[in-house]
Amino acid sequence: MPPASWYRYEVAGIDTVSDARLGAICHLSISQAERLHLPTLQFNRPDPATATIVYQGLGQFANGFYDLSCWFDDGHFLLKVKDQCELIVTQNAEIVSLSTGHINRSLLMEVLLGPALALGLAIHDIFCLHSSAVEVAGSVCAFMGESGHGKSTLSMCADSSWKRLSDDVTPVCIQGSAAYVRPHFPQLKLSSNDQYSLQEKTDTQLREIFLLQPFEPETENDSIEFRRLRQSDAALALVRHTVAAKLFCASLLERHLQFVSAMAERVSVTKLAYPLSMGRLAEMRCLISERACQ
Repeated sequence: MPPASWYRYEVAGIDTVSDARLGAICHLSISQAERLHLPTLQFNRPDPATATIVYQGLGQFANGFYDLSCWFDDGHFLLKVKDQCELIVTQNAEIVSLSTGHINRSLLMEVLLGPALALGLAIHDIFCLHSSAVEVAGSVCAFMGESGHGKSTLSMCADSSWKRLSDDVTPVCIQGSAAYVRPHFPQLKLSSNDQYSLQEKTDTQLREIFLLQPFEPETENDSIEFRRLRQSDAALALVRHTVAAKLFCASLLERHLQFVSAMAERVSVTKLAYPLSMGRLAEMRCLISERACQ
């Protein structure tokens, strides 16, 4: 039986309800005012016995690996971490969190603010890239790459002319002839004071994406190189660096492919090869700033 009351939040523009209080959302300063929602909430829970299994395997959350399953039925997704938590993402992109006995709140928050939120945004054609983003001289660029390739390090180079918009996950949407970053997204790696303010503007146009390719330096003079990718290679890179894409149903996968194709047409994707050296960060920042001003 559903509980008689729910805690209701708004996270990155997605309506989120839970039968447990999720105080960490408020601590992140991303949600609107938390409020108890008393009327009966209506939602359909996909039945794993009859629903289509989209993904079944390991997911990394809360500094550990857990059995993660995703089912899809009649427009709704069911995300389940075995013996831990269960979340439903409805066809209207609402997220419903159902606790299962003892709550591992850290794990619940990572699943909610990770794959569940990415699915909710994707339903609205806002796709999350595994990247950080900064605003430089009025232009926005993103740093995309694998873990450990320097996304967070580069986005931390912030001052009055280099403003961090996101760290690790960047929601992006297509509007007309341009792509836009949606920076109001909870960044788990950042403290509440470092989150993008709700008072800041909501959409910022994305000009360039840098695909980070760090390498071990052989000499102090190893060069930093920029090479623009062909549209086909850019689209492939965007597919590989989309958060939670393995959880997409067939129709969402089709829309995702349309998105990356449109992105490759509208935004420059540039391979950035650079030596792994903290001493070269200032040089990299200067080069990136020069490109932003061109």
